[in-house]
Amino acid sequence: RGREVGIPANQETGSTAALAHTPHLLMDQINQTLEFIENEPGINEIILSGGDPMTVNPATLEYVLGHLGVLQKKGRLAIVRIGTRTPVHNPLLLRDDHFRAVAQLRSPRMIIHINHPLELTDQTLTVLDRFRKECGAVVMSQTVLLKGVNDDVETLYLLFTKLASHGVVPYYVFQNDPVYWAQHFTVPIHRAITLWQKLRPMLSGVAATARFVIDTPNGYG
Repeated sequence: RGREVGIPANQETGSTAALAHTPHLLMDQINQTLEFIENEPGINEIILSGGDPMTVNPATLEYVLGHLGVLQKKGRLAIVRIGTRTPVHNPLLLRDDHFRAVAQLRSPRMIIHINHPLELTDQTLTVLDRFRKECGAVVMSQTVLLKGVNDDVETLYLLFTKLASHGVVPYYVFQNDPVYWAQHFTVPIHRAITLWQKLRPMLSGVAATARFVIDTPNGYG
């Protein structure tokens, strides 16, 4: 999160994040995290997300996903989710190394952040197809409802229908978080609910897998 990462060393914000004053985790920190996951019996699912894990050094990505894949084989971990927008905003960044890294996992869930059907370019669809075919991935989508971008029935219908037709499972539609830098994108909640009530009955059973999700400030959604 931008408010937690890369804070200048001479500034204090009250952040307790491991990355508060550094741009990335050190290998010791990565190994400590992997060791914790292996030894914590209550964990059966891991999410790599926010920043974008597909933008890290491919060697680091391969190292982390390789270890998580080993934990899956040991029965210590069931599911690994990877949240990314790289296939949309820079599909040409993803090379063979990235797909080999993801292929180390068993049935990885690739959660792709896609907001508009125009983002489903040929390059993006090629990347998503490679994740499915070369990595055995279940490719899913998450979308943020954005005022003036996708806050109408026609746009979302086209988005979810096109996703489903290309083998992507529509997963989440988020009401955007109440943060000051995104207020101008916020769709009023009653309008958002009305829009969703109109849209969902129009979708096929496959495309209607998307769920409308609201995160509220106190953690109830």
